[in-house]
Amino acid sequence: MTGAFLARRAAELAAACLAVSLLAAPDAPAGAQSTTDYDDDGDGLIEIATLAQLHAVRWDLDGDGDVEDDAGTTGLNERSAYDAAFPGRDASAGGRMGCPSGTCTGYELDADLDFDQNGDRRITQAGDPDYWNGGAGWEPIGEDSNDPFAAAFDGNHRTISHLYVNRPATDSVGLFGSTAAESSVSGVRLAAASVTGRDYTGGLVGDGGGTITASYVAGAVSGQYGVGGLAGYSVGDIVACWSSAAVSAAASGDASIAYTESAGGLVGELDGAAIRASYAAGAVSGGRQTGGLVGVNVGGGVAASYAVGPVAGGADGLVGGLAGRNDIGDETYAASYWDTGTTGQTASAGGTGKTTRELQRPAGYGGIYASWNLNLDGTVGGDVPWDLAAAAAIRRSATAATTRRRSASPGSRPTTGTPPSRANPSSPASAPRRAAPPSRPPPRSPPATASPTRPRGRRGRGSAPTTGARAGPPSPRRA
Repeated sequence: MTGAFLARRAAELAAACLAVSLLAAPDAPAGAQSTTDYDDDGDGLIEIATLAQLHAVRWDLDGDGDVEDDAGTTGLNERSAYDAAFPGRDASAGGRMGCPSGTCTGYELDADLDFDQNGDRRITQAGDPDYWNGGAGWEPIGEDSNDPFAAAFDGNHRTISHLYVNRPATDSVGLFGSTAAESSVSGVRLAAASVTGRDYTGGLVGDGGGTITASYVAGAVSGQYGVGGLAGYSVGDIVACWSSAAVSAAASGDASIAYTESAGGLVGELDGAAIRASYAAGAVSGGRQTGGLVGVNVGGGVAASYAVGPVAGGADGLVGGLAGRNDIGDETYAASYWDTGTTGQTASAGGTGKTTRELQRPAGYGGIYASWNLNLDGTVGGDVPWDLAAAAAIRRSATAATTRRRSASPGSRPTTGTPPSRANPSSPASAPRRAAPPSRPPPRSPPATASPTRPRGRRGRGSAPTTGARAGPPSPRRA
C-alpha cells in the first residue's frame, strides 16, 4: 500500500467526518455564539459558585448583570473583569445572564466558598494570595453609602469560610461594606471570619441600609465605633439572625467626640430599625456603649431576642447584658432577655435579665416565651422561628445522661428532673434553638412589617445619653 494511497484515504475520511458534523449541527444565525445560563432555577438571581464570581458582584451593585466600565477605575476594565468571572455569559442586551425576561434582581450562592485556598485554616500571603491584597484582605462589596450594594443577595444557607479583612483605618467594613435601603441579604453563613475595620464594622455588613434575615457569623470582629458580630450599623430590620463572633471595640482617643466606641454582640448601632427572633452568644468587649446584643439603640425595637455571651466594658455604666445605651428614649424591648450569669451583667439599657435556670425552664411557647411564636413572613398561619420543643428534649436527654452517670457512681445522688447547673445557654442543651431553616427558602422574603423610615442620623456617637433611659427595662410602647 503506497504512501499516496494512504494520504488520499485519510483526506477522504476527513471530508466525510466534516460532512457528518455539518449535517448534525443546528442552523445558527451568523455571528451567534453559545452562552451560559447563570440563573438555572429561573428565580431572577445570578448564581455564584466561585470566589471570583463573589468578588465580581462589586461591579454590578444593582444586580442586573449589566456592567458599565468605570473610567475612573485605574488599570481595570470592570466589564472585562466581570466577563472573566462569568465566562460565556450573554454580554449583549444588558447582560441577561439567563434570568427570565432578561431581568436579574440580584445574586445567590450556589456553592459553599472558602477563602482558605491551601487548607491550613489561616489566611496568609503565601498560602492564599488571591484576596490577600497586601495584607488588607477582602475588599468589601459596596464601598460606602454613596456606592452601596443595592440588590438581593440570597446565601441559600450556604457557608462562606475564612473571610479575612484587615482594614483598621477604613469605615464600612464587612463582607458587604455598605448596603442600600432597597437591598436584602438573607441565608448567609460566615464561618471562621476575621474582620477588622474602623467605624461601622460587622462580620456580614458594615453599614446596613436594607434587611438582613436568617444569617449568622462566627469568628471575630473588631473596630472602633459601631462594631457588631453581624452588622456594624443598621437602619434596616434584622430578623432570625445570630452571631457567636467575639466582638471588640477600642476607643479612638479623640477627646472631641463624646462616645468614640460602641460594640454589640449582634449589632453595634441599631438606628430606627427592628431586631426580631435573633440572638448573640459571643464575647463582647469595649468601653462605653457595650451590649450583649446591641451597643447603642437609636429609636429601634428589639423583640423575642436574647444575649448570653460575656460582656465587658468601661466603668461609666453604659454597659448592659442586652443593650449598652439608649439614645433618644423611645426604644422598645419586648420579651427579650440576657443571662445575668454568663454575661456577667446585672443591668442593661433594655430587656429583662434572667438566670440560666430561668432561661432553661419553658418547654414551649409559654412563660417568658409566650410571645415568641412570631409570624415573620406574614403568611396565614404564621411560622415557628424558635424550636423550643427540640431544645427542651435535648435538655431532658442531657439531664437523663447526667443522672445515669451519677447513679452509677458510689455515693452519688440522683438529680432527675433538674437541668444541668450553670450550663452555657449558648449551647443547644440549655437555650432556645432556632428552628432549622428550609433547604431553599423563597428569595427576598420581606419582613412582616417595614421598619420606620428614619434617616441615617448616626446620633449615638456624639449625643448625650437620654435621662432615665438606663433605668430598668421599659414597657413596650411600639410593636
